[in-house]
Amino acid sequence: MTPIKLNSKSKCGSPNCACHRKTKLIGPTTWITSAIAVLIVGIGLNSQPKAFDVSPRPNLAAHRVSKPVPSDLLARTDLMLSASQLNSLQILNRSWKTDRDALLRKMEQYQPKQGRFDQVQSGLEDYSQLSRLYDLTRDSYWIAARKVLTANQTQKVDGGKP
Repeated sequence: MTPIKLNSKSKCGSPNCACHRKTKLIGPTTWITSAIAVLIVGIGLNSQPKAFDVSPRPNLAAHRVSKPVPSDLLARTDLMLSASQLNSLQILNRSWKTDRDALLRKMEQYQPKQGRFDQVQSGLEDYSQLSRLYDLTRDSYWIAARKVLTANQTQKVDGGKP
Protein backbone atom coordinates (compact mmCIF):
# COMPACT_ATOMS: atom_id res chain seq x y z
CA MET A 1 0.00 0.00 0.00
CA THR A 2 1.30 3.41 -0.95
CA PRO A 3 1.24 6.25 1.55
CA ILE A 4 -1.11 9.13 0.69
CA LYS A 5 0.45 12.53 0.35
CA LEU A 6 -2.01 15.11 1.73
CA ASN A 7 -0.27 18.17 0.35
CA SER A 8 -0.38 16.96 -3.22
CA LYS A 9 -3.86 17.38 -4.72
CA SER A 10 -3.27 15.43 -7.82
CA LYS A 11 -1.89 12.31 -6.17
CA CYS A 12 -4.18 11.81 -3.15
CA GLY A 13 -6.71 9.99 -5.25
CA SER A 14 -9.76 10.88 -3.15
CA PRO A 15 -12.22 13.51 -4.40
CA ASN A 16 -13.69 13.99 -0.87
CA CYS A 17 -10.51 14.88 0.98
CA ALA A 18 -9.84 18.31 2.44
CA CYS A 19 -7.38 19.25 -0.25
CA HIS A 20 -10.11 19.13 -2.94
CA ARG A 21 -12.68 21.22 -1.04
CA LYS A 22 -12.97 24.83 -2.00
CA THR A 23 -12.66 27.09 1.01
CA LYS A 24 -15.21 29.84 1.23
CA LEU A 25 -13.71 33.19 2.04
CA ILE A 26 -17.11 34.81 2.31
CA GLY A 27 -19.69 32.75 4.13
CA PRO A 28 -23.17 33.52 5.46
CA THR A 29 -21.85 35.01 8.71
CA THR A 30 -19.65 37.43 6.78
CA TRP A 31 -22.61 38.53 4.65
CA ILE A 32 -24.83 39.07 7.69
CA THR A 33 -22.13 41.03 9.54
CA SER A 34 -21.48 43.16 6.46
CA ALA A 35 -25.20 43.88 6.06
CA ILE A 36 -25.49 44.98 9.70
CA ALA A 37 -22.43 47.21 9.38
CA VAL A 38 -23.82 48.85 6.22
CA LEU A 39 -27.16 49.35 7.96
CA ILE A 40 -25.55 51.00 11.00
CA VAL A 41 -23.38 53.27 8.85
CA GLY A 42 -26.39 54.17 6.68
CA ILE A 43 -28.48 55.09 9.70
CA GLY A 44 -25.62 57.13 11.13
CA LEU A 45 -25.06 59.04 7.90
CA ASN A 46 -28.75 59.71 7.28
CA SER A 47 -29.62 60.84 10.77
CA GLN A 48 -29.68 64.57 11.22
CA PRO A 49 -27.52 66.04 13.96
CA LYS A 50 -29.55 67.31 16.87
CA ALA A 51 -29.78 71.06 17.08
CA PHE A 52 -28.67 72.39 20.42
CA ASP A 53 -30.75 75.04 22.10
CA VAL A 54 -28.54 78.09 22.29
CA SER A 55 -31.22 80.49 23.46
CA PRO A 56 -30.11 82.65 26.37
CA ARG A 57 -30.84 81.21 29.78
CA PRO A 58 -32.38 83.28 32.55
CA ASN A 59 -29.88 84.68 34.98
CA LEU A 60 -30.12 82.19 37.81
CA ALA A 61 -27.99 84.35 40.07
CA ALA A 62 -30.73 86.99 40.03
CA HIS A 63 -33.30 84.51 41.37
CA ARG A 64 -33.44 83.70 45.05
CA VAL A 65 -32.31 80.17 45.80
CA SER A 66 -32.26 80.44 49.59
CA LYS A 67 -35.19 80.66 51.95
CA PRO A 68 -35.93 83.98 53.68
CA VAL A 69 -34.45 84.91 57.05
CA PRO A 70 -34.90 87.99 59.28
CA SER A 71 -31.76 89.70 57.93
CA ASP A 72 -33.47 89.88 54.53
CA LEU A 73 -35.97 92.34 55.99
CA LEU A 74 -33.22 94.41 57.58
CA ALA A 75 -31.54 94.77 54.18
CA ARG A 76 -34.67 96.15 52.51
CA THR A 77 -34.60 99.94 52.41
CA ASP A 78 -37.96 100.18 50.63
CA LEU A 79 -39.80 98.97 53.76
CA MET A 80 -38.93 102.14 55.72
CA LEU A 81 -38.76 100.31 59.03
CA SER A 82 -39.39 102.25 62.23
CA ALA A 83 -36.85 102.26 65.06
CA SER A 84 -38.88 99.75 67.09
CA GLN A 85 -39.23 97.47 64.05
CA LEU A 86 -35.48 97.69 63.40
CA ASN A 87 -34.76 96.81 67.03
CA SER A 88 -37.18 93.84 67.02
CA LEU A 89 -35.78 92.52 63.72
CA GLN A 90 -32.19 92.89 64.94
CA ILE A 91 -33.01 90.90 68.09
CA LEU A 92 -34.71 88.20 66.00
CA ASN A 93 -31.79 88.13 63.59
CA ARG A 94 -29.20 87.71 66.36
CA SER A 95 -31.26 84.92 67.91
CA TRP A 96 -31.68 83.23 64.50
CA LYS A 97 -27.93 83.37 63.86
CA THR A 98 -27.20 81.80 67.27
CA ASP A 99 -29.67 78.96 66.70
CA ARG A 100 -28.56 78.54 63.08
CA ASP A 101 -24.88 78.30 64.02
CA ALA A 102 -25.62 75.67 66.69
CA LEU A 103 -27.63 73.56 64.24
CA LEU A 104 -25.00 73.90 61.52
CA ARG A 105 -22.30 72.76 63.95
CA LYS A 106 -24.35 69.67 64.78
CA MET A 107 -24.91 68.99 61.09
CA GLU A 108 -21.20 69.43 60.29
CA GLN A 109 -20.18 67.11 63.14
CA TYR A 110 -22.49 64.40 61.90
CA GLN A 111 -20.55 61.32 60.86
CA PRO A 112 -22.54 58.65 59.05
CA LYS A 113 -22.42 55.28 60.70
CA GLN A 114 -20.74 52.41 58.94
CA GLY A 115 -22.04 48.90 59.15
CA ARG A 116 -25.18 47.11 58.14
CA PHE A 117 -27.77 48.80 55.95
CA ASP A 118 -30.20 49.35 58.84
CA GLN A 119 -27.46 51.04 60.90
CA VAL A 120 -26.54 53.39 58.06
CA GLN A 121 -30.21 54.13 57.37
CA SER A 122 -30.90 55.03 61.02
CA GLY A 123 -27.87 57.34 60.94
CA LEU A 124 -29.23 59.09 57.88
CA GLU A 125 -32.57 59.53 59.62
CA ASP A 126 -30.76 61.33 62.45
CA TYR A 127 -29.24 63.75 59.95
CA SER A 128 -32.61 64.22 58.24
CA GLN A 129 -34.13 65.14 61.60
CA LEU A 130 -31.44 67.79 62.06
CA SER A 131 -32.16 69.13 58.59
CA ARG A 132 -35.91 69.29 59.28
CA LEU A 133 -35.25 71.04 62.59
CA TYR A 134 -33.08 73.58 60.78
CA ASP A 135 -35.88 74.29 58.26
CA LEU A 136 -38.52 74.56 60.99
CA THR A 137 -36.34 76.91 63.04
CA ARG A 138 -35.68 79.15 60.04
CA ASP A 139 -39.38 79.19 59.14
CA SER A 140 -40.40 80.13 62.68
CA TYR A 141 -37.95 83.04 62.74
CA TRP A 142 -39.22 84.22 59.37
CA ILE A 143 -42.84 84.11 60.57
CA ALA A 144 -41.87 86.04 63.71
CA ALA A 145 -40.01 88.63 61.62
CA ARG A 146 -43.01 89.12 59.32
CA LYS A 147 -45.24 89.76 62.35
CA VAL A 148 -43.13 92.85 63.12
CA LEU A 149 -44.15 94.41 59.78
CA THR A 150 -47.22 96.45 59.00
CA ALA A 151 -49.78 95.25 56.42
CA ASN A 152 -48.29 97.53 53.72
CA GLN A 153 -44.76 96.32 54.45
CA THR A 154 -45.89 92.68 54.38
CA GLN A 155 -47.52 93.29 51.00
CA LYS A 156 -44.23 94.72 49.66
CA VAL A 157 -42.32 91.71 50.97
CA ASP A 158 -44.77 89.38 49.23
CA GLY A 159 -44.12 91.15 45.93
CA GLY A 160 -47.25 93.26 45.74
CA LYS A 161 -47.56 97.01 45.73
CA PRO A 162 -49.15 98.66 48.77
